[in-house]
This record gives sequence, structure tokens and C-alpha cells, in this order.
Amino acid sequence: MIYPNPSDGMLTIEVQNAAFTELLISIADIQGKEVFSVLYKNTGAGFNKQISLEGLAKGIYSIKMNTGSNVKIQKLIIQ
Repeated sequence: MIYPNPSDGMLTIEVQNAAFTELLISIADIQGKEVFSVLYKNTGAGFNKQISLEGLAKGIYSIKMNTGSNVKIQKLIIQ
């Protein structure tokens, strides 16, 4: 889960009941340019992190979460 979406710049990413050792989170702007990236290691089931995106301009972004074996891409709106 990614919430709130739309966001004012503070974002919570929550993953439950999933087994993975690394989680790469990257955010790209509408042109596809990566504007944020972070790698979490030794994560486990019950992953929950708050990410500050307050430096990003208002607009539409895509957020990609990659565990190595699974990839999820979702639209993200910063308002």
C-alpha cells in the first residue's frame, strides 16, 4: 500500500505478508527522469516506512517498488 495518494509530500509505504530481503523504491517524473531512489535491505514482512518527498514539485509521478522478484509500478500525485 502507498498512502496517502494524492500526497502533500509525506508518503507511507506499507508491505504486509511478503518475504523479501531488499526493496528498491524509485520515483520518476512524468518525463521518466528518476527524481528519488532508496534501497532498503534486510526488510521483512510488515515493512512500513514514511518517505518525505516535500522537495518535489506538484505533479504526477510514477513510483516503482522492486524486490528483485516482483515489481510494482503505481501512479503518484503530489499536490
